[in-house]
Amino acid sequence: MPLLGNKVYNVNDVISLPRSNFSDCITYIVNELDAIKDSLITAPLANPNDNYRITKGTALALRARVLLYAASPLFNGGNINAANPLTGYASYDVNRWTLAANAARMW
Repeated sequence: MPLLGNKVYNVNDVISLPRSNFSDCITYIVNELDAIKDSLITAPLANPNDNYRITKGTALALRARVLLYAASPLFNGGNINAANPLTGYASYDVNRWTLAANAARMW
């Protein structure tokens, strides 16, 4: 997916961005979740209209899941095309499993 970052585009803007590589996407998602986790509520609210708001636990669970997928054999060295950085990591790194395990312990 192309990463837009914090740039805001208008409806009439022509957007032609290349796809970001797999590593950049994982890093971006994890960094965004890290940036917002402390500003989120810690428990669902009593007001039924606010029941669908994201909680800190949800953000941390998503972060752990993203890191788990990144560490899995499908993407961590088991890339369907090792020469293509868009579909996974080219080489295996055991530290990705450590990051995933630590993220799962955070909450």
